[in-house]
Amino acid sequence: MKLGHMIGAGMVMMVGGMLLAWSLDDRNAQASVNPSEQVQSSEQTVAGFSEGDSKMARSQSAARATFDQFWQRVSTDATGLDAISIKVAVPHQNGPEHLWMTGCKSADAQAFNCFVSNKPVRVSLELGKQYSFERGAISDWMYRQDGKIYGGYSIRALLPTLPVDQAEAMTAMLAPLPQ
Repeated sequence: MKLGHMIGAGMVMMVGGMLLAWSLDDRNAQASVNPSEQVQSSEQTVAGFSEGDSKMARSQSAARATFDQFWQRVSTDATGLDAISIKVAVPHQNGPEHLWMTGCKSADAQAFNCFVSNKPVRVSLELGKQYSFERGAISDWMYRQDGKIYGGYSIRALLPTLPVDQAEAMTAMLAPLPQ
């Protein structure tokens, strides 16, 4: 399989995880970066990025820098929002696996309790099970409103790796980033 197709498949799986997150989202908004290889399981292909991937590192930094805006929005009034998700770096011996989480709750926006909403490949978590983490583990965030995806910094970092038609379709779903 060509590398471009494998990365595209990884994007499809990431989007599949987002769709699953949207379906699992309970609107309660109280609200992989791994070695640069493709990981294949019987059910999915996951695009991997090296720990030093500069595009993904910038996307994570931007997501963390705007997290307070996201949290303020989703924790005060989630009316009309869905797919409220936080992407989290879950530790693994071979490097973290980044998973989307939904149904997140936090008393102080520092410690979170959420539900795993993509099927983990490397870590021993289960889809739909609760997972607790500290704010420092957050690598992305997103929500959907009026059919547009807000946030989704890691999605944007992957766009150049996709076939043009897939990148254009995904770009059409993305809202402008917060300032």
